[in-house]
Parts: sequence; C-alpha cells; structure tokens
Amino acid sequence: MRHPAPKGPLLIVGAASHGEVVLDLLRSLPEPPEIRGFIDCGTEGRFVGRKVGGVCVLDGIESISSYAGKVAGVIPAVGDCAEREAIAARVRAAGIPMLAAVHPTSHLCSGVEIGAGSVVLAGALLGVGARIGIAVIVNSGAIIEHHSVIGDFAHIAPGCRLAGGVRAGERVWIGIGATVLQNVCIGPDAQIGAGAVVIRDVEAGVTAVGVPARPIDERDRVHPEIDIV
Repeated sequence: MRHPAPKGPLLIVGAASHGEVVLDLLRSLPEPPEIRGFIDCGTEGRFVGRKVGGVCVLDGIESISSYAGKVAGVIPAVGDCAEREAIAARVRAAGIPMLAAVHPTSHLCSGVEIGAGSVVLAGALLGVGARIGIAVIVNSGAIIEHHSVIGDFAHIAPGCRLAGGVRAGERVWIGIGATVLQNVCIGPDAQIGAGAVVIRDVEAGVTAVGVPARPIDERDRVHPEIDIV
C-alpha cells in the first residue's frame, strides 16, 4: 500500500534539522513536489533569508497567512510535539491544508490511515489497520504494528517497536529504540525514555524509563545510583 504523495507547490514549516529531514523525504519521492520554501517557526526568525538544503527560508511563522491560496499545503517539520501542535493551529487558522508525506522505503500494510501533516520516514513499517493521527512523526525504522493507534502530534523516534493494539495519546513522545508491548496504553503527554521496555499502561503526563519502564520518581527510589537522562 502506498500513501498519496503530496503535490506542490508546498511549504515546509520548520527550518532547523528536522526540516531538512522532511526536505530529504520529499526529494526521495518518485515524483518530488515543488517546494516553494521553508517557513521559520522560531520566535526570532533566525533562519529567514538563509537556505536549507538549497531551499530558501522565506518567512517567519507569523507570516503564514500570507501564503493562503498560493500553495497547495504545508508540512510541519518540528520535532517537539507541543510546538508542532501550535504550528498546526496556526496553519489551520490561515486556511492552508496540511499534507502528509511517506518515505518510499517505508512499508504500509492494508487499512493504514495517516493523518494530515504526518510524516513517515525511511524504513518505517505500519502494520495492518494502524492509525496515525494529525502531524505525527513516525521516525526512521520505527515499527507500529497492527491496529495500533497513535494520537495527534505524537513523535515515535527511530527504531521504536510498538506491538499490536498499542494506544498512544496526543503529544506522546517515545524515545529511540523503545519497545511497547501489545495492547499497552500510553496517556497523552507521556514520555518514554530511549531503550525502555513498556510492559504496562503509562498514565498521562508521566515520564517512564528503564527495563521494565517505570515512572522516573519510582525509578529514582529503586535505583538512586542511576543517572537518568
């Protein structure tokens, strides 16, 4: 199964490192879309006037509404979940569509749904019936198995392995190489540390680390000698 490729002209919102990752994704497509330029979403507009990967940074995010009707859509390209949600709100308010993009080396099984503004990067696998929300990042080599549901604005880092039936809420961040067992639910705004193994549900807003994953405060009490980063 292939996801429809975005059609240009379009903007990439986010001119830092993840913006360059999204640019590379778009250039890898069999029919690369026209990329009008980047929009800098930083408060100081420090990248405006520069080039990223040979593409100009046109404006700051405060000018996004001026592009309504001039581009086919935008792709959010910021790693931070809350910031990506804020970008999506500004883009919607400007009346500009958000577009999803899927790397050609990823694999989408039957029945996969991908929300507007989401990106699926190189080597990722989405199992049968997996559902990806709005403006989600499914990073390189991540596996999201059958019938799992990923909430809006989540970030699934490189090499994560989510078994079947996992539920991850809005703005969840799952760190590089983490494993989540089947049917586990992770509440909104939770963070899972790199390499963690999640064997039970994680409540909203909790940061869980380790093998098996535990909330940080509990981990500190049990293993006070371990420096958690």
